[in-house]
Amino acid sequence: RRNNQRLLGVLALSSKVSLGLTNKGIPKKRFSPLDKRYPAFAIATRRPMQSSDAYAIIQTDDWTDDKYPSGNLERIIGNIGDYDAERESIKIRYGINWKKFKFDVDKYLVDLTPDRHNLTDLHCFSIDPPGCKDIDDVLHFKRIDNDTIEIGIHIADVSSFVQVNTDLDIELRARGESVYIKDGQTNMMPDIMSTNHCSLIEGTPRRAFSVIIRLNNNLEKKDVKFIKSTIINKRSMTYDEAEETIMYGNDDDLKALYAIGNRLYDINYHKRVTLDAYKRYDTHMMVEIFMVMANVEVANMLVISSPGSAIIRSHKGLKADRNITLCDDDTDVSKAIQLMNRYKMERAVYTVYDGESSHHIGLGETCYTHFTSPIRRYFDITVHRLLWLAVNKGIGPYPVNLCDLCDHLNECHKRIGDAHRESARLDKVYDFYRDNPVMETIGYIVNISDRMLTIYVPNLDIDIEAKIVSDKLIHLIDYISTENEFKMTNIQTRNVMQLALLQKLDIRIIVSIKKPYVRRKLLVELLNPNPISFIMHTDVP
Repeated sequence: RRNNQRLLGVLALSSKVSLGLTNKGIPKKRFSPLDKRYPAFAIATRRPMQSSDAYAIIQTDDWTDDKYPSGNLERIIGNIGDYDAERESIKIRYGINWKKFKFDVDKYLVDLTPDRHNLTDLHCFSIDPPGCKDIDDVLHFKRIDNDTIEIGIHIADVSSFVQVNTDLDIELRARGESVYIKDGQTNMMPDIMSTNHCSLIEGTPRRAFSVIIRLNNNLEKKDVKFIKSTIINKRSMTYDEAEETIMYGNDDDLKALYAIGNRLYDINYHKRVTLDAYKRYDTHMMVEIFMVMANVEVANMLVISSPGSAIIRSHKGLKADRNITLCDDDTDVSKAIQLMNRYKMERAVYTVYDGESSHHIGLGETCYTHFTSPIRRYFDITVHRLLWLAVNKGIGPYPVNLCDLCDHLNECHKRIGDAHRESARLDKVYDFYRDNPVMETIGYIVNISDRMLTIYVPNLDIDIEAKIVSDKLIHLIDYISTENEFKMTNIQTRNVMQLALLQKLDIRIIVSIKKPYVRRKLLVELLNPNPISFIMHTDVP
């Protein structure tokens, strides 16, 4: 019973039922919090009865033993079913409705690490999605001698702008990372920092933290250096522009990096426990390969220099007793397999290094961290600070508890990822609803959890949940549910029905736009096989 909590939920404005009156005669309406740890509340409102309920935020009062504790209406967000209200409720639910941060930008322009190597003569270039303004990384290639090549991965040096535990640093830590949803990107950092001062924009000297790796012609590492630098991004390209330059242009450095990335891809890709079909090598993969290379080198440096304060990205791979299924030539089945495999995998997490249990199984690396996106992720800013301490043999504890920081950033990452997926799902629900609120289609089972199925629907390219047997019918069957199959026996007929992973189903989907929260708007009926028909009749499945 926590007093003065802000809760998001549904205010029953479509109901005739009143839960009493205040001393001033204001009617009280039922408010159902999204967080099911809380009971329903009686909330006073002068809003008249209407055709739909509304999303609202309340503040709880002192709790009593009343059936409906009271609270104060803080804000009505909008009606359920209204697109803008749905989007706003997602932002509030996942804590990404950030207020604009007021700060004095001039306070944060002083270089905290001014002793820099001048690398402005290097031919550096960036490759990003179209319209990208927060450019974190640029690359360079250089032939040193007949058996030595140099690859530079230069990352925006955000940590040189933001001192730990300043007001800006505390706000960035609270946010965790940037948010990317359809109605606009919300930067973790103030826009003037993320798209201007910190961004490695074309043609302008910029601060970088550079990982300079030298390899022999067999791509075996000879040397690695971590230096603070000043660089100039000589050319900012989209992925398509980079592909075109490789095919038809005259940028020999880009072509050389592309060829090296291809060789590294062939050498290293087999180490991965991948959820996807075998990926085609392209410029996206090239950039990914060099970012992974930098992240691995930084992780190794942190672990060697100060293992007790090395924060890394750990991935334990498969959950116990599960196996990855190889992808199929059929595109729909292949996507279903990817989703099914994702349910079999543990989440990657941020943690303080503790030996073998900190490996990144998904990438096949013994040490891995996140260093290459400090404009977008607070974790990377912290890694930059720790790396600079390691390079300079810094002594003393980091001024923030690293275990607590990792726990907080894991929670932020999950919450922001959930918001992104929920937002994408909302758009698909509304697109579907505008075309036809009822659809009969096929789906593939990608997860089984007790009596719940998760079904991938190719026509909508989403996964949705369906209960196999309702609580009202459960007494009519015996069932066994495992992670691979659901088997039920009709108590009366002794007939058996089985549902298994990747089984193809005929389903009916109904959109109920007035239902609260995105996942509840999609109602799923299993048509073939049909559990209700199996339970209520003597049909053999």
